[in-house]
Amino acid sequence: MEMPMKNRNVQNHGSGLTREADCAVLKALSVVYEEITPEELQAFIGLKQPERIDRLRGAVLGRAVLGKSKKSYVSLKASNLLGGKEVSYDILEFTAIWSNFYKEVLGITLEHPISIPGHKDGFDFLIIMAKGLTHKMISNVEVNLYSTYKYQSDLDNATDQTKEERTTKKSYAIWIQDSIEAPEDLKNVSASEIERRKLKTMTLLERRLLELFYYWTTKKHLDIDNWTLCAGSRYSDGYVPRTCWFPSDGRFHVGWCYASYSYSYLRARTVVSY
Repeated sequence: MEMPMKNRNVQNHGSGLTREADCAVLKALSVVYEEITPEELQAFIGLKQPERIDRLRGAVLGRAVLGKSKKSYVSLKASNLLGGKEVSYDILEFTAIWSNFYKEVLGITLEHPISIPGHKDGFDFLIIMAKGLTHKMISNVEVNLYSTYKYQSDLDNATDQTKEERTTKKSYAIWIQDSIEAPEDLKNVSASEIERRKLKTMTLLERRLLELFYYWTTKKHLDIDNWTLCAGSRYSDGYVPRTCWFPSDGRFHVGWCYASYSYSYLRARTVVSY
């Protein structure tokens, strides 16, 4: 499945965004904003009224994408989670990619605005969580793409919603490190220690969505050699979710462990969030 804009030609305009990126973002997002009429969009795409570029872009930046973020453009170098080829991306392009993913894979239209937290060095991959997204929605898609093992069949009921670091009561975004394996910075650190330090880490729903997104992008899987400790979540029985891909049985595993477990191969993924 081809990623949108992956092999685009780089042609910089004014603020550094490319016209192709502008068009893709406006196509994905303009339909929900009164500031951008179909006529204006067509004129922009047709290059008939280039003086409107900044105004149209501003409407999208101001209300559709960045929310509380003060930066309209962050140049990113993503490679691993976008298919292995290093490509420069910006926030608008990430949003367009996620909009396309949700529509094509999950049949969901992203609701806006989405508040995107400030970018932090080393955290160059953006995950957008759609309002109302559930484990069941992901499971319904997974079953047609790859085999899975789940500690509990109904993960929506199995997870303790009062213990979730973040929920999908509204759309939100997080930044993570661009790594196929869970990064080493939190290896040998238990969920209990993470909670004591008040670190922000990935939830089970976020990790499962990332697996689905990565498979959509590459037809490959994450965490072949290690487990992601989903310390941002808890099961209702108090255990902590953990996930990986088992090459030996060809399944994506959603397992469990005690909150006190700490091993070199068991690693939480740090996130940047509000």
